[in-house]
Amino acid sequence: MLNQVLEADRIQSLHALPAPATRRVAAERVFAGSLPGRENTTMSTVQEIEQANRNLGSQDLAALRDWFTAYGAELWDRQLEQDVAAGRLDWLAEETRRDLNAGRCTDL
Repeated sequence: MLNQVLEADRIQSLHALPAPATRRVAAERVFAGSLPGRENTTMSTVQEIEQANRNLGSQDLAALRDWFTAYGAELWDRQLEQDVAAGRLDWLAEETRRDLNAGRCTDL
C-alpha cells in the first residue's frame, strides 16, 4: 500500500511540472530528488542507485532510460569533440587518406 501511495505521489508530482517540461527534464528532477515538496536526497553509491531504480514505476523507469541514453550520448559527443580538438584522432584521418589514395576503399 505504501508503495502505491508513493508511486501516486511521484506521478502527481510529475504532472505538477510546468507544461514545457519534457520527459528528460522530469527524469532529471525525479532522480535528482528535487520534485516539488520533496527534500533533496543524494545517492552516492551504485548500490543505492540500483535499489532506487528497483522501486520506480514504469513511467519513471522509461523517463530514466530516456535520460540515461541521452546523457551517455552527450558524454560520448563531448569526449569525441575533445579528442578531435586535441588531435588524438589525426592518425585515423591520415590512415584513411592513405587507404583512399592507395585505392583500398570502396563506396558504401
